[in-house]
Amino acid sequence: MHYAVPRILAQANLLGRFYTDNYIGNKPLLLWILKELPSRWTPAPLRRLAGREAPGLAAQVVSFDLLGLKTQWRTRSRRSQSEIARVFAETNRMFCERVAREISSQTDAVYALNGAAAEIFRAAKRRGIFCILEQTIAPARVEQKLMAEEIDRYGQGRPTTADQWDLSPLAEREEVEWQLADRIICGSEFVVDGLRQLGVRSGKCRLLPYGVDTSRFCAPPDRHSAGGLKVLFVGAVGLRKGVPYLLEALRKLRSPQIHCRLIGQVELGLSWLARYRNLVEVLGAVPRSEIMRMYCWADLLVLPSICEGSAVATYEALACALPVITTPNSGSVVRDGKEGFVVPIRDPDAIADRLQQFLEDRELLRAMSAQARRRSLEFSLDKYAQRLVEFIKSLSGAIASIDSPASAAFNG
Repeated sequence: MHYAVPRILAQANLLGRFYTDNYIGNKPLLLWILKELPSRWTPAPLRRLAGREAPGLAAQVVSFDLLGLKTQWRTRSRRSQSEIARVFAETNRMFCERVAREISSQTDAVYALNGAAAEIFRAAKRRGIFCILEQTIAPARVEQKLMAEEIDRYGQGRPTTADQWDLSPLAEREEVEWQLADRIICGSEFVVDGLRQLGVRSGKCRLLPYGVDTSRFCAPPDRHSAGGLKVLFVGAVGLRKGVPYLLEALRKLRSPQIHCRLIGQVELGLSWLARYRNLVEVLGAVPRSEIMRMYCWADLLVLPSICEGSAVATYEALACALPVITTPNSGSVVRDGKEGFVVPIRDPDAIADRLQQFLEDRELLRAMSAQARRRSLEFSLDKYAQRLVEFIKSLSGAIASIDSPASAAFNG
């Protein structure tokens, strides 16, 4: 969420150090050069690097930039999720070992992300430091099972066999982290349920839905035209986000009144996507600076995800007054029949029915649009900050019992 957690902790005077891979906000000359270069001269990886900064954090950031760049290079050349998982497991270990060497006995608590916490937590436990883990997505074992099922159904994506979605190296790291963590923050019930299935006790987990900047993401006036339905998908155009089910729903309807755009890195085979070329517009990845223009164009968001944590695109869409058609596995805060519809996973018929309903009932679209914006205000970034800080402060008794002076470390 663009450094939301370390910024929130810093503003609450809870942040000691923020450890990350690539960060440009503490390199002012390089940041100025990247921002001044015309976008047509700047390759996409450099444009993304220019976004690796956040106001007010520079003095507290420790970044391992060479490790981050090496990881990006290595993952770009890998074709399967199994290969990418092995790269991340290895580089996460190296990252954690570097952070672990810097942990001071003056630290009260460490806050780390799943897959990138094991060595940090081991070092913290030796010093009696409290460990908070954020499980950003359903456990890797859950994801691997779901995706093996998807690959059996749709072998046309980049991964073509189940063994190419082997997340075991990351799953093994997560299982160590759950044992060491004192508390685990989860963005959705879907994540909490996945942890319970794998034996993590409920008392260790805390549900904290995310938030979005509702001043940045907001609705344009008079969005809805009299006819037609503009459908938006935001996310990796692949199996995990459930894209084939949206495409099948569009093929069932074959309505000239529906215009659908897919926004995100394309992971499905282009030859496979070609069979839907008359039904959908595939735009590929767009810079974050252009995402608002996409939300302003749309009438609603469809995200039929198979496995998520709590999909940020759903929060952004609600803030932009877009009703959302999604699944329970997206981990969204959308309520069925209020801000949109929650349909079962792998159900193109249900998606088609809901699209047809919106197409025929413009008043329903307008009513859910207004309700979507109201719902988003309950999950603003400010509300998220309040919930997160209150939760961490509620742990003060447990953290104080380790008899360390007040400070905190965060890695991400």
